[in-house]
Amino acid sequence: METLDDLIITHYDQDHVGGAAKVIRKVGVQTVIAPNYIENSSKYEKYTTAMSDTGIMPILLTKNMTFTLDDVVFTVYASHPENYTKNKDNNSSLVVWIEHGENTFLFMGDAMEERITELMQ
Repeated sequence: METLDDLIITHYDQDHVGGAAKVIRKVGVQTVIAPNYIENSSKYEKYTTAMSDTGIMPILLTKNMTFTLDDVVFTVYASHPENYTKNKDNNSSLVVWIEHGENTFLFMGDAMEERITELMQ
């Protein structure tokens, strides 16, 4: 069976968490990193049930996290859902900065204006 070291769930909209339950059940997922809020949806419930059934305790980010896999450095920027007045789900997106040699990648989830302003500070 193949394994997945880290599964990052940027936020809990269907298009970002919808397939997570299947991945968790079918692939050996070591760590799940997710934003620290609860969503009221069937996809979120399937995701949390899959984690519970497989014994995974997710890392619910409340502060930024950096880790290295091989020679790739990942920085995951925690969101603060209590601060957002508009588009709470999208603005609660975890943002991932990846560095590999001279290459950098930025994955914004669905971050919107409030979240982008927060990150720029």
